Amino acid sequence: IPADEYSADPTADPAKELKIGDEIGLIIMKTNDQEGTIMLSKKRFDAQGAWDKIEAAKEKIASKTNCNKFIAYFQAYSGTYGDIEYLEKLFTEAINHPQVVILSVATRCDCLDEKVLALLEKINRIKPVWIEMGLQTVHDSTHRLLNTCYTYDMFSSKVYELNKRGIYVIAHLILGLPGEDESMILESVRKTCNLPIDGIKLQLLHVKQFSSDSNWTHGDMEFEA
Repeated sequence: IPADEYSADPTADPAKELKIGDEIGLIIMKTNDQEGTIMLSKKRFDAQGAWDKIEAAKEKIASKTNCNKFIAYFQAYSGTYGDIEYLEKLFTEAINHPQVVILSVATRCDCLDEKVLALLEKINRIKPVWIEMGLQTVHDSTHRLLNTCYTYDMFSSKVYELNKRGIYVIAHLILGLPGEDESMILESVRKTCNLPIDGIKLQLLHVKQFSSDSNWTHGDMEFEA
């Protein structure tokens, strides 16, 4: 097993992680019949679950583009909410793919504890990590209405934590939240852009029918189930 095929983590040391008698999964990369040798890879074996999904996604967009470099984007729900061992396996599998050049994860500021931050920092040393973090608004009165369970100060503190670790941050804002006029929206944009972020995503309000928010009334707009 070549040293660079043991793990996607360049700091991984098989002498410390393995002992005689341990079983590990390997993939045969190539054989040399003349020399009677085979080249094996643990790194590629570890990644094959995620690679199947990446290959399926590549096939889906093949008719639209001939791109050969991709961003592994964990978008749905909160991408850092879960068991830390599971998250590490998931993210590592994705970045192991040779055509994946960036890991992008959508999440919330209250799903970024010290263990998760350390994991993201570790992966960022292998391939760039982008965190798309939901803020929605800088106004805590709206946060209370939305029941987000976090505040602007909580969000901004995580931005600085990620920035300190060299991790890119894309802030997510929602335009048209109940009770917010144009001046409040512009204040959210200005205040967010004054943070050390690397990008901003603006999205219109979407209220799902039968959700706890579906009976909102805002100006001439009524949100009813």
